[in-house]
Amino acid sequence: MAGNIQEKIFLKIVFAKLINRGPARAKMPMKITEKIYKEYVKNYEPFPWDRREDVPFPEFRGKHTLLISFIRYYKVLEYLQSCCSGKPVESIVDVGPFPGIMVQLIKEFMGKEIKYMGVGLHFSDEYLLAMEKLAAKLFSTDFDPEFIEAEECKEWPVEENDVCLLLDVIEHLVNPVYCLDKINHSLKVGGHLILTTDNMTPFGRVYSMAKTGGSPNVHPMQSSLFYRGAWRPHFREYSKDELIFYLQHCGFKVVKHEYFERKQACFYLDKKGNVFEKSKYTGLKGAIKKIIVTSVPHLRDHQILIAEKKIDYKDNVCNRPQPTHSKEEWLKMRAEAKVY
Repeated sequence: MAGNIQEKIFLKIVFAKLINRGPARAKMPMKITEKIYKEYVKNYEPFPWDRREDVPFPEFRGKHTLLISFIRYYKVLEYLQSCCSGKPVESIVDVGPFPGIMVQLIKEFMGKEIKYMGVGLHFSDEYLLAMEKLAAKLFSTDFDPEFIEAEECKEWPVEENDVCLLLDVIEHLVNPVYCLDKINHSLKVGGHLILTTDNMTPFGRVYSMAKTGGSPNVHPMQSSLFYRGAWRPHFREYSKDELIFYLQHCGFKVVKHEYFERKQACFYLDKKGNVFEKSKYTGLKGAIKKIIVTSVPHLRDHQILIAEKKIDYKDNVCNRPQPTHSKEEWLKMRAEAKVY
């Protein structure tokens, strides 16, 4: 009963703030719940660039990104709050911060006093101005030097941070090692990286491979073979084991990993403005798929993890396996890693 009363009081505070009737809120007084989050989304005001009608996918028109990726942002908030179980989070680096939703969620649910820096490639004047109003600092640089037409990779002006976010970014990188090294350098030892990305083995893809011999790889027409602009297409997707390998290689230890159904574009606002879900599992086939992905986690379409920085970049880079031109040395490294 006390928990319900607390939740109702908090919802009133959030709503009052959203319509500018209440005082500035300090720190999240209680654990995020789906009810609280839905109330926030209900009253959320999208950025101008987040509600345009000229988006490339017709099914997303008239919807903002917070709704499209409703579950993913909720999961990230849960994982961010888990970082506060010990010492409070004071600084966050967000790699690939567009469209700017995370800084709003951080300031709302984690505290306005948190230092935030977004690291990305190309920021419009409109975006820069909006982020400035939110007291968010931005740094423009490329972080994928092996991209076929990479731009200048600059040294990140951040270090000793508590948390770094890499949300649906790693699948766009030709080689994630450079970016993960920069993230390592930007964090304090014991700091955390929260990462989200597509799962390489979702049910639909596994079914397609088994039924028609479909490929698990990105289609060439969707790749940088044809598009080389600032919005980088997917390069590849990862399994859980591959993510763990890359993170260990770059000085991190994965402390929690979770598969989940992203349910992209399944959430809408009804006529009353309330958030509701339109299930993508319909009919007999949908019911069967729901049972399968519920029972077999690695067949879900998305994954999220939190990794702790264990070894500083300067120490780690000297001790990890290095690229070689020697076949014998390469085979030895493979044997030591038990990868045959």
